[in-house]
Amino acid sequence: MRYLLMDLSGVDSMSSAGLRSVLVISKMLASDSSDQSTDEGALENKTAKSPYLKLLNPQPGIQRVLIIAGFDKFVDIYEDKNQAINSF
Repeated sequence: MRYLLMDLSGVDSMSSAGLRSVLVISKMLASDSSDQSTDEGALENKTAKSPYLKLLNPQPGIQRVLIIAGFDKFVDIYEDKNQAINSF
């Protein structure tokens, strides 16, 4: 798998374990890249968004948690499925 769109519309709550899972998946996808240093460095420094992982339709409370935790800095969050798919 190279690209992953995670539909969070059915997620009612997200603990630190859920946040860690998103982070680990993002790093796993980046580490499979042919340009590992750029992708991994971007995730560690949170300076660039992942080209491989996108999040879709988080409920308002989940989106707030993602933003507070800084995930919006390295993963794009979409409300429109087609727009998310076309962003890959």
